[in-house]
Amino acid sequence: MILVLGATGNVGRELVGQLSERGQRVRAVVRRDDADLPAGVEALRGDLSDTDSLAPALAGARAMFMLSGYPDRSELLQHGREAGLEHVVLLSASSAVNGTPENTVARYHMDSEADVRESGLGWTVLRPNSFFSNALRWRSQLANGDTVRLPFA
Repeated sequence: MILVLGATGNVGRELVGQLSERGQRVRAVVRRDDADLPAGVEALRGDLSDTDSLAPALAGARAMFMLSGYPDRSELLQHGREAGLEHVVLLSASSAVNGTPENTVARYHMDSEADVRESGLGWTVLRPNSFFSNALRWRSQLANGDTVRLPFA
């Protein structure tokens, strides 16, 4: 069983779909009971800011996908280890290596990565720079003929 936190977000939703298509057993942590998930995906209601609400989701999970920045990560990872979790994948950001601890966003990625590395679990850290889905916020601007300029190609 693979546990996906943030299962209805841009990345989590895509991950849940792809895992499900590949025949993996998936448990998705969602905020609302009416979350739109692929058939066969187990939904469990939880709050990423409330570790106690996530503890039941760990039962039977061998791997977990999680997001940076939420409180009590160490406690969640400890619960996971005790529940038999083997591996955690953390969605972090490039600011974890290119940023400074004085920057709040960079610091929460740095701290999240440190917690995962020190968890005693197998781990993988993903540090994407950007997602195409981030560009959706410019949809109306582009439709009106405007230009979006960014500091990279």
